[in-house]
Amino acid sequence: MRIGIFFQADDSGFATEVLETLKKHELPGIAYKLGRTWEQLDGEEISFNFSSISHYVIVPDQASLRSRWLPFIAGFGLGGVKTVCLVLQDHAMALPNYLKNTEVFTDLGRLVEFMHEEADIWDKSYQIERAREALISLGLGINEENFAQRVAAGDEVSVGNFLRIGYSPDTANSQGVPIICVATRNGHKKIVELLLERGADVNVLSQDRGNSPLMEAAVRGDDVSVRRFLESGANPNLISKSGQTALMLAIGEGHTDIVKVLLEYKADPDIKDSLGMTARMYASIFRHEDIVSQLEAHERQQKEQ
Repeated sequence: MRIGIFFQADDSGFATEVLETLKKHELPGIAYKLGRTWEQLDGEEISFNFSSISHYVIVPDQASLRSRWLPFIAGFGLGGVKTVCLVLQDHAMALPNYLKNTEVFTDLGRLVEFMHEEADIWDKSYQIERAREALISLGLGINEENFAQRVAAGDEVSVGNFLRIGYSPDTANSQGVPIICVATRNGHKKIVELLLERGADVNVLSQDRGNSPLMEAAVRGDDVSVRRFLESGANPNLISKSGQTALMLAIGEGHTDIVKVLLEYKADPDIKDSLGMTARMYASIFRHEDIVSQLEAHERQQKEQ
């Protein structure tokens, strides 16, 4: 963001106040005093100096309303699709028609608020453009499949850039696997966190296995991600295409600590899968004595409540 402050050279008092006010609020501007010889400036010099300005702040007085520099500067800014605004010391100043669609400020406090809002927008736009350039520089096509591939590869920087330019954290790859499931399957915890921070759906099911992110973490033994998903609202009783729950998957792999966490978050040990088996049955079949004890203790606790 680059602010240019334009005013007539022989009336710089109020313009200086505008400049100092912006500077005080960490909005530094560049002063351009327009004197009688401004028209003698070379056209390339004007274009070089003015085209890099994103926000034109014009501080007119009565004399400048009759000048030729005022319509020139306003037209140069508006023609370049830049933000053009006027700051008036005289609240009753009558403006020519060509200026009536510009932002007009008679209060410097409001000008500061406006410029801070513009700075936020400008910063976001700048970050988006930088993210796009970074992806292009790597030879990456900017599309959903490349996004999913970067997730699978654990490329945190590129994943962050895809998110920054507006790609959804609920994007799925060409096989219909949501990228949060892809990241979890591959153990990319930092990418999982990036997606959660952007609001990824923790209860989404993949098209291949019908697994939720929680199920993927449970079968891997990833207790950190299991707890993170549950804290983010993951439903522990969703079932996969085979009818299995995260609890069944954790028991099948003997992940005792994860079973404990799932039970804390009200995982149901009596849901039946497509074979008619429950989590309790699997614990007994696989002879996971610690887990059997956990389930029995959990059952007693439930009856006492």
